[in-house]
Amino acid sequence: MFFSFRMQQDLWLKAKARVLASLKPVWAMKATSNNNEAGQTELKKGLVVKSKPELQQVLEKRRLDRTKKEECEKDRTPLEEELMRRAQKHEESFSMAEEVLESFRKKICAELDQVVAFWLKHSHDEDHGGQAVKVQRTIFSECFYVMAMDELARVTEEQQYQDEAVRVMDQIVHWTQVDSSGLGRPELPGAGPTNSMAVPMMLLCLVEQLVEDRPEMAKKYNELGHWCIQQILQHVQRDGNAILECVSTDGQELPGCLGRHQNPGHALEAGWFLLQYATRHQDEKLKKLAIEKFMLLPLASGWDQQHGGLFYFLDVEGHCPTQLEWNMKLWWPHCEALIAFLMGYCETKDPNLLEKFTQIFQYTFSHVCSSILINI
Repeated sequence: MFFSFRMQQDLWLKAKARVLASLKPVWAMKATSNNNEAGQTELKKGLVVKSKPELQQVLEKRRLDRTKKEECEKDRTPLEEELMRRAQKHEESFSMAEEVLESFRKKICAELDQVVAFWLKHSHDEDHGGQAVKVQRTIFSECFYVMAMDELARVTEEQQYQDEAVRVMDQIVHWTQVDSSGLGRPELPGAGPTNSMAVPMMLLCLVEQLVEDRPEMAKKYNELGHWCIQQILQHVQRDGNAILECVSTDGQELPGCLGRHQNPGHALEAGWFLLQYATRHQDEKLKKLAIEKFMLLPLASGWDQQHGGLFYFLDVEGHCPTQLEWNMKLWWPHCEALIAFLMGYCETKDPNLLEKFTQIFQYTFSHVCSSILINI
């Protein structure tokens, strides 16, 4: 700890005052001793005891505490001994977990530094000047735009950026709950309405982004948050044994391959969105559901037991998915899985969740990280 000169001076003066105060009885004793042998003996005792009364108190307290501890240890029952042993083991396990997490943090920080350097060097397209090559007629570009504007507002403390984030957020809500025609994506003839999990889960993510440390925003989007939760939970199907990507608007399983479609990465992503919401609202039931149904379940069903890694898509009945890329191991599902299980462990301190995080971490950083980032 760093001490300034003034702090050292103050500490010295206080110590000096306490020493002088403790020596007053000694001086009084010396004045009355008249240099006789008995008085000199009493004087020596005073130097030992009365010049350091606080030290004597500390030593006596330590002796009593040590005696009390020994008596408690002697009187412990076998059950108490076992509980003490388990508590000590838990403390040691927690310490080891902290060391493991710190090693992961250093590894991730190093990767992030390389990613940012890569962006700065290669992100600008000099040939096309950054012009759009495709217009996406969904809400998701706007969703990430809202996240960017809100974060920019927090960093710069510029109100204009937060206003822009809220403006686009309200437009997204209009498209998803009132009228989607503004997206320029008309429904195909014969296609019925569906509840795709991607929409409510992204809206829930935006709600959590906008309301953090902003009571007025929490009040504004409180009802929307409840709607998102209700819509996401409709995707827990087949007696709680599967998360389906698409269901009907009333929460029923759809027929055909669309109804059987699973996206493990989306389920895991929704899981940590739900956990974040549950933590803010202190909803233990939702927290438990988020971990069990949207983290552990998708990892168990979506993990390639033979080669490792998360499949991109699955068919809930084990058929070959219609998407040709279904068995690819993309980076983003693993990224969402890392966030989900790390958040789950931080909230619960369940060692099983840390074990799952370690499993995903080891696969991700040995398979997904691009070697191009190493040599930029």
